[in-house]
Parts: sequence; C-alpha cells; structure tokens
Amino acid sequence: MEEGGKMQFRKFVKTIVLVAAVAFVYHGEVQAMDGTENVYSTIEEQNELLEGESDGENILDIEEKEEKSDEINTDDSVINNPQDDMQAGMDSTEETIMDEKEIDEKEIDEKEIDSSNETNNEIVETEKEAENLESKEPEEVKLQGWKNEEGKTYYYKDGEKYKGELYENGYWYFLDSDTGELKRNGFAYLRDNNKWCYYNKTGQMLYGEACINAGWYYLTPGTGAVTYKFQYLSDGNKWVYYGAIDGRMNYGEQYIDAGWYYLTPGTGAVDYEWSYIPTQNKWVYYDPINGRMQYGQHKIDGKWYYFDECTGRVYSENEIANRLVRMAYSELHKNTNVVEAIQKAGGIVCPYGPCMTFVWYTFNKAGLSGFLCDGAITGYPHHNYDWYNCRGKITWVPKVGDIAFFRWNGWADEIGASSSHAGIVVGVNGGYIQVIDAMADGLGPHNYSMNDYAVIGYANPFV
Repeated sequence: MEEGGKMQFRKFVKTIVLVAAVAFVYHGEVQAMDGTENVYSTIEEQNELLEGESDGENILDIEEKEEKSDEINTDDSVINNPQDDMQAGMDSTEETIMDEKEIDEKEIDEKEIDSSNETNNEIVETEKEAENLESKEPEEVKLQGWKNEEGKTYYYKDGEKYKGELYENGYWYFLDSDTGELKRNGFAYLRDNNKWCYYNKTGQMLYGEACINAGWYYLTPGTGAVTYKFQYLSDGNKWVYYGAIDGRMNYGEQYIDAGWYYLTPGTGAVDYEWSYIPTQNKWVYYDPINGRMQYGQHKIDGKWYYFDECTGRVYSENEIANRLVRMAYSELHKNTNVVEAIQKAGGIVCPYGPCMTFVWYTFNKAGLSGFLCDGAITGYPHHNYDWYNCRGKITWVPKVGDIAFFRWNGWADEIGASSSHAGIVVGVNGGYIQVIDAMADGLGPHNYSMNDYAVIGYANPFV
C-alpha cells in the first residue's frame, strides 16, 4: 500500500507539470496569432490608400498585391503552422502524458507483478514449509535430570537413563547398573572401584561412622568405602574391629588373625591389659599396645606371670609350680646334656657340677625361664641363691616348686661361695622334702631332712 501511494503521487506531479507546459505553449501561440491579425490589418489599409491615390498604378498595385499576396500566403502558411504546431504539441503532450501514463502503469503493473510474484513465492515457500512440517515427525523432548516413575527415582541424561555413579551438587549417588534406579537406604557394590558403599534415604553416599540396621559401620571419608578389620576412631579415641566380610562392628571375644582380642560390649573398643571374661571365669591379659591376648610367661609391672598357651588364662602360683614339677619329672632317666643346653643359650657353666644347670634347664623347658632370677642364665648355685637372698625371697618353709639351696664343705669354701648345690622341691612330707637334683649318682628325686645342716633355705620364684 505504501509503494502504490508513492506511485500515485508521482503520477499526479507529472500531470501538473505537463498541464503547465501545455498552457505555456498555448499562451505563446495565441500571442503569435494576434500579431498576424495586425499584419493583415496593415496591408489592407495600405491597399486602400494606394487604390485611392491612383488608378494608374493598378498594375503596380496589382503586382505589389500579388507580391504581398504571395507574402501573405507565405505568411499565412507560417501563421497557420503555429496552430498546427500547437495542435501537434498538444497531441504530442497528450501522447507524452499517455506514454508516461502507460510507463507508470507499466511500472505499476510490473511492480504489482513483482509483488504478486514475491507474494506467490512466499505463499509457495510457506506451503512447502507447511508440507515439510506436516511430513516431518515431531521431535521427541529429551528428558533431563531426576524423574520419579512408579515410586522409583531415575536420572535422565539426554533422554537416556543414567547408570552407575553420579556426582551432583556435592553428593555422590548410585544408579543401578542394570535398571538405572536410584539406590536408597542400602549398600551398593561399585565394581570399578572394588568397594561397597552405603546410600541414605535421599540416595546420597554416607561417610564416617554410621549405624545401619542396628549395627555400626565405618565408611571411609572421601571415598565412602566400607572399612574392614581394625580401624582407629579419633572421635572416640579407640580402636575397633569391623568384620572382615560384612564390615560390621564386632564385640566381645574375637579371634582375629590367629589371635584373640576383647572388644568392649557396647563400644566395640579394643581392650588392653587385664580383662576378666565372665563367660569363662578367667582373667586374661591383652597386649598394652596392640590389644592381642597374651600367652605363656610375661613380666607385667615388675612381676612374672604365666598365661595358658591355649586359653590365655593366667596361672596361679600353684599352677606354675606344678608345671615346673611335671617338667622336672619328665626329664628323669633322659640323660639330657644340660651343660650343652646352657652353653647354647649363652649361659655360664659351673665347673663344679651340673646341679644348678639342671634347675635352669627345667625352668627354661617349662617356659618359665623368666621366673628364675629374672631370666639370668648361670650354672653356679651361689649366683642364684645370692640373687633371691638379696631381694628377701629366701624362706625356711618349703613348698612344692621351690628351689632348695644347699652348702657343703669343699669347693664352696675354696671360692667363698654362699651355696654349692641346688634342686627343685617336688614334695613336702612331714619333716622331709623330696628334691629332683643332679648328683654324682645321677639325676633323680632325693629325700632330705628339713633339719639337714646343709639346707640353707628355699626360694619361691613364683611369689
């Protein structure tokens, strides 16, 4: 519509200009025609004057008239031409106007045709697009993010269900490797990392201590991996133990890596040092550093103890003494080379006889070497006697398991030794004691009177 208005305005302006031009030309031709009439009037007046002056001059007058007639005719032809020219000009102007009108109309028609063609082209393009839209299948909207479907939660990425580990907004999630379902309130095994992890009710991975299904677990900070075996918990300042298979905290007595431990009920804390096991009515001792149950002989707070090699139960003094006596009896008639044994152990060999060497050998073989002079290895009787005597551990009341010391005249006097003989008390009967000792006649139990002059006292190594 805007283009058509401009064209109409241009057409109107051209028409005004042409009309003005025609009027100008017409005005000039009219003036020319007025001038011609004046010429005609002057000639006629001259002819009348000439006719009135002389009739003899008719020939000349005639000739002049003829000449003027010719001139007038000539002038008439000239005068008539402007009219013709004016008519021609008007015709030409009309033709020009018509031509310009035709040109304008042609331009308008061409523009209308172009506009029509453009419109038609747009219509065709629009129809093609419509056909393409109709023929093209609607694009599927690809799902993104979390979606709940029939009570289950999934995570979509580019329209596909995401599977495996997912890290989002600072939390780790696990989508089932087969179904893509979000793991909630349960353990999941991550094959790529070879670890078990736990995810809470919102599906987020847990870390640290966690009570799950009435049991405690430790989920490694940073990775969330279930911890197995021993773990130190700084918050509780304690060592605990999580099952080697299920990762669940253990309590009470537990046999771990070929050793027994006691994990305090309620806290799971590893117990150390002395502990009473009520279910077995026994006292045991756990290593003060690693918490492992101890067996055999151990010196604790300056005192030697012996713990059963199977149960860890601490032995009483009588039990230790009986163990020593049984070992002494077991050596009878074996002819064991005790001297060689003490030499191999790096001990001191007494050249005056093997009596004290046999006592050391029996203690050592019974696993009680620490009870004898705090582990000293010497074959001299007076070395051992002096050790106990200076500590106030020599008594005159014998008991089974005591060390009986004797002193006979001879080499002891020569070297100034406090004792020259020793043996293990294996029985006390009235005023007599039975001692297994190494004598010149061999190894065997010998009976001695408690009033024998040679007896100088008894040492109880288990007190």
